[in-house]
Amino acid sequence: MVRRAVLVAALAAIAAEDAGSGAAPEPGGPGASTTTFEALDARAEILFPEEGSTLAQDWFEVGINVFTPEPEAFGDLFAGCQVCARLDGKPYACWPIFEMEYAPLFVNVGPGAHELEAVLSDPRSRHRASPLPRTWSGLRRFTVSDPAEAPADAVSQQAVSRRALGGFGAAGLATFIGEAPALAAEKAAKAPKAAKPKPLKDVALVKELFDSKIPAAGVMAWYDAHLSPDVSIEFNGGAVKLGKKEYLGLTQAILDSVPNLSYTAPKADFKKGKGNTVTWTAVVTGTHTGKPFSPLPKALQNDAEAITAYFDKSGEVITKFTVAAIPGGKGFSGPVGFYLQMGGDPKKLPKL
Repeated sequence: MVRRAVLVAALAAIAAEDAGSGAAPEPGGPGASTTTFEALDARAEILFPEEGSTLAQDWFEVGINVFTPEPEAFGDLFAGCQVCARLDGKPYACWPIFEMEYAPLFVNVGPGAHELEAVLSDPRSRHRASPLPRTWSGLRRFTVSDPAEAPADAVSQQAVSRRALGGFGAAGLATFIGEAPALAAEKAAKAPKAAKPKPLKDVALVKELFDSKIPAAGVMAWYDAHLSPDVSIEFNGGAVKLGKKEYLGLTQAILDSVPNLSYTAPKADFKKGKGNTVTWTAVVTGTHTGKPFSPLPKALQNDAEAITAYFDKSGEVITKFTVAAIPGGKGFSGPVGFYLQMGGDPKKLPKL
């Protein structure tokens, strides 16, 4: 137990060191920003559809912006970047962010509730569209009304859209055929403003991550948004305590090794307790297909773990997070559990 506690701290330190020393593209020219790739704050923002809105047609243009406080550095460091969007968890559709001439279009979207998300690709990757988790937009929730109830002008727009698309008819298909971004922005500005939904709190907030609604690409953004700057993350009965920076570094290292990391709660036993706490039983799963170890790809699953999250008075920010192994498992718990399942050598665990 103690050796594992030491390794958690060691892995966190290594991850934090790696995060601060990764290679980044050279600045574009004299006077360019010296901000490193890892330090640059950049993320996708969905402008349209609006959160909580109801669309009167079964197609929509996606309005996406890139938020960054350093646009010049972004232009240098993210050259070759793609922006990727997907609807209801389907595969991402991507296009070059600096070459987009038309707003992407989703067509034949069925009536009912939907979730849209966007992310920027890692321009350093040899893969055309390798999502960069820290740039995730978050989920945008909206509704499409039944076409039979749509106004006449909306039906007309649908017909025009389908003629322009020709044979494209797959639900959720993103294409380059559409109206100019300026027109899409104008339409979005004229659209009726929907009341903003109330932010998720305590149990509902935890369930958002632990019922697999948040994809692996959004895990880092969720943690960054909902962990207090001075949060304490505790493993092994408090033998290991990590701060926010160390825990995020460790989580990113695991995501690099397990791109489809999934937080689940099979028992769905979320309970709100005294002192703004929420407790539940979690099982973390994933497939080891990435770095830093290189055995054959393998399905991973930690033992069930008892988790307690302590919230501030708002119920929206976690100030403390404890993870404890539940007796009776195979001995795989926390980050060390994944390390061992990925081929890590138990003999190499740090000694006291």
